[in-house]
Amino acid sequence: MTTQKHYSFQRFTHRFAMMRSVSAFLSIGLHRLDTVVLKLAKANTPSQNWSACP
Repeated sequence: MTTQKHYSFQRFTHRFAMMRSVSAFLSIGLHRLDTVVLKLAKANTPSQNWSACP
């Protein structure tokens, strides 16, 4: 990709993400995804005692 094409794609992506409906969807979706990842990470910890971890 040339620099101009890269810049055009980046500009388009930014404009698309900054639309109100897309921003609202991303904020809700990413918040839910973050909650799921946090629950999975807590479920996979060997112990809640962090002093036992190396």
